[in-house]
Amino acid sequence: MRKKTLVTVTAALALLATACGSGERGGAGGGIGAPAPAGAASGPSNAACSGTTLKSTDIGITADKITIEMIGDTGSTAIPGLANGAVEAVKAWADMLNKQGGLACRKVEVRTYDSKLSPDEARNGYVDACQKTFAAVGTTALSVADVTPLTDCVDKNGAKTGLPEVPGLTILPVHTCNPTSFPMYGSGVPCPVAAGARDVEVPKAVGSFMKQQLGGGAQHGLYLVPTTAAAYSQAVISQIRNLEQTYGLAADIEAGANGKDPQSAYTPAATTMRDKKSTFGYNASTWPSFLLLQKEAAVQGATPKMWYCVGACYDPAYTKAGGKVTAGTYVQISNIPYEEAGQNPEIKEFTTRVKEVNTFAQSAWVSARLFQQAVEDTVKASGPNGLTRASLLKALAAVKDFDNRGMVSKSTPSAKLPAECIVIVQAQDGGGFKRIHPQQPGTMRCEGFDKINIDVATAFKG
Repeated sequence: MRKKTLVTVTAALALLATACGSGERGGAGGGIGAPAPAGAASGPSNAACSGTTLKSTDIGITADKITIEMIGDTGSTAIPGLANGAVEAVKAWADMLNKQGGLACRKVEVRTYDSKLSPDEARNGYVDACQKTFAAVGTTALSVADVTPLTDCVDKNGAKTGLPEVPGLTILPVHTCNPTSFPMYGSGVPCPVAAGARDVEVPKAVGSFMKQQLGGGAQHGLYLVPTTAAAYSQAVISQIRNLEQTYGLAADIEAGANGKDPQSAYTPAATTMRDKKSTFGYNASTWPSFLLLQKEAAVQGATPKMWYCVGACYDPAYTKAGGKVTAGTYVQISNIPYEEAGQNPEIKEFTTRVKEVNTFAQSAWVSARLFQQAVEDTVKASGPNGLTRASLLKALAAVKDFDNRGMVSKSTPSAKLPAECIVIVQAQDGGGFKRIHPQQPGTMRCEGFDKINIDVATAFKG
């Protein structure tokens, strides 16, 4: 399996959602609509298509084609190629379905729009999608700040139905809370959007694992927060504050990480870790930024008991670039590890069809599968000519406990909650990752949510 380097932003990992019970949960679970084996999809051979004269039922739907738009940050000069894997994943999903017969008795066509890490371009992408496509699928735009093109989008009949969106990720609450967007995982900030301190739900599993692994006594360390854009820090700060306040993992330093920073920019953070004898280094930023910190820490003689990184580091490029420096780093993910593809057919499908396998690609793939399920549910209820933007929004709102055939933790997208369930893998000397927690293959650790009162817009103090 060939995997290319991708700079992955942790804010994208406003990860998994919805209660899946406490303790370990097995990987088996809900599928993609019909009870078909992994990889199967409905198409023209489906009974629903026989004898049906297909029609153009809405913008982006003709008698033979469904057109969707994939909006992604691929051309930014700050972080080039950020969403390349996500774009590839949506195209690979569409190609797979088309070879199997299509979706709703039609072929799927994917348009792409480069949002360039720009709020204006993200908005322009939504305008383009509203005018030319049926829905936005797999959106990997990290600077969405204006969702009015989604809410104000009119359908074929001129009604302000809204543009259905199944994004690969959402960052700011204004995007997460948009009523026509159905992200797999939200930030835990309650909707509707409001200024000031709010009660935010944060997964317990992260803090309990770190506390258990670090052991007793006073634990203190560094928190690395992404600052390439203000929205990034807002997306991760709730988890950091919860680790401090609920689990006693105090901050020696809270450092910002800009994607353009050289290694020397991390000297103050590394020397602080050394001087204060920090017991952990927690990364909520990109893996390249984190790796520069780890390298500088080695130069300065900082030796924490634990290096911990959210899913951004679950990328073969990270261990390849870092070598021995990355060995032993704990990485938090919210899916069955790719290394267990032999045990999970959907992981195998994804890793076989997508070359640039990383967190963004996976999120986009899962969102495409969620879109697929909602379409199939609509066709099952109303036939292939019953598919409209309005009926799709209704179907998306009705999806519960979606886990993409056990690939990820269960999610009810309309709830817009963060990830409850996690898996911890560890970077290995020589490359690759090994499952650490929970130890049983095919399982995830689910412990419910803590609640913390916080103003995400002002909480970062770095």
